[in-house]
Amino acid sequence: MSIPASARVHETAVLLGDVTLGEGAEIGPFCHVIGPVTIGQKTTIGSHSVLQGPILIGDRNTVQSHCVLGSNPESRGASSKGRITIGNDNILSDRSVVTHGTLDEGTTLGHRNYLLTGAHVSHDCSIADDVTMAHNAILGGHVKVHDGATFGIGATVHQHSTIGAFSMLGMNAVVIKDVPPFTVVAGCPARFRRWNTHRFGAFNMENTPSGEAYQRYVAAFENDSKRAQIEPQEATS
Repeated sequence: MSIPASARVHETAVLLGDVTLGEGAEIGPFCHVIGPVTIGQKTTIGSHSVLQGPILIGDRNTVQSHCVLGSNPESRGASSKGRITIGNDNILSDRSVVTHGTLDEGTTLGHRNYLLTGAHVSHDCSIADDVTMAHNAILGGHVKVHDGATFGIGATVHQHSTIGAFSMLGMNAVVIKDVPPFTVVAGCPARFRRWNTHRFGAFNMENTPSGEAYQRYVAAFENDSKRAQIEPQEATS
């Protein structure tokens, strides 16, 4: 166990096994941290949270109260493999859940993601950077989420789906097909509604997505997509 003098661990927290804290890290009241767990500099773990390793968490993350990181994968008959890897500058709000994987790659979150209250990231998911998951959004297992995607309140994504960069899933959307970059989808099942023009300005796009950056995101999406895709011609008024 490695705890620098600048780290703060509440007297009611329980740390077991191989736990390493970075400079300025904080563990709140009544937390349970079961190693191997590494927590980076200035990362805070809120009260009553449970971390079950192997977990690697980067710097300046905020994990709020009653979060569970590292519960067993919810896949019948599967055992835990790999580790949970979380990058830098993420916010995991109260009661967020991230489960362990069933494959060696584990479950991963990149940088600057924002998971609101009750967000659930299932086994073997891969979340890139700058993703927002609103309250009670749920990812089934093996979902890949690309940069800048946004999930509305209560959005649900079928396992093995791919969510393209800067797409937006509407409130209570039920996603059973892969979602291409820069699309807005909504409904049950989710269908194409329009382009996510809110994101166009940052990429010098106008009425429809185009340009080199867009082509890169499309190529990444096509590389990861393994299921049927939501097509723009499915638009409804």
